Amino acid sequence: MIYYTSSSGTIIGGTSGSDLTGITHLPSGADYAIYIDDAAVSAANPNNLPGTYTITNIVAGQKYTVPTATGTLTFTPLSEAEQLALAQTAQSSLITQGYNDTLAQGFVSFADGTSRTYPADSDTIDELLMLRSVILANQFPPDGVPVLDAAGTHMTFNQTQADQLITDAQNFVLGNRNQKLALLNQIAQAQSPSDVQAIVWTPTAYTPLPAPTT
Repeated sequence: MIYYTSSSGTIIGGTSGSDLTGITHLPSGADYAIYIDDAAVSAANPNNLPGTYTITNIVAGQKYTVPTATGTLTFTPLSEAEQLALAQTAQSSLITQGYNDTLAQGFVSFADGTSRTYPADSDTIDELLMLRSVILANQFPPDGVPVLDAAGTHMTFNQTQADQLITDAQNFVLGNRNQKLALLNQIAQAQSPSDVQAIVWTPTAYTPLPAPTT
């Protein structure tokens, strides 16, 4: 349950919720949003909030923990380790989102002799990797295989073209995946929130192979 309280600890109101995610504003008269297990609230004195719970001042964006059971809220700032952990979690999410956004833009390949953008979603990459297995098994269809670029253009690729498209896809996806893992490791090793926040997503340098010779 989410409770809204004044700075003195008086409960202004409440709403259902399992955490503070999505809370963007406070109701009139409230200074803080509190998440607490309903079972821990005393029916006889609902303003007495026992146990350990988390408080967020939505306006200031600051988070505090309350380790003691008191009728009046006592705000204890998060420790440096807790602040660092929060920053690491938030920045790791941004890195992962940046990686996903980069893949969603697709990759460029000259496999058919012209510059085209191809999708890099997981299903497409899985299909290309299966096609690589077909090539390695010398079972490539003599009439070629159908290919669809990001714009929806239908094409038929021969083995040389398909092999180059697969290589470009692997270089693009693996390069960015390695970049993501490296940045996440940097975040894990960072020693302060400011160091963490300085680590931002940058797509890895990717250069498609030149157009195949006929």
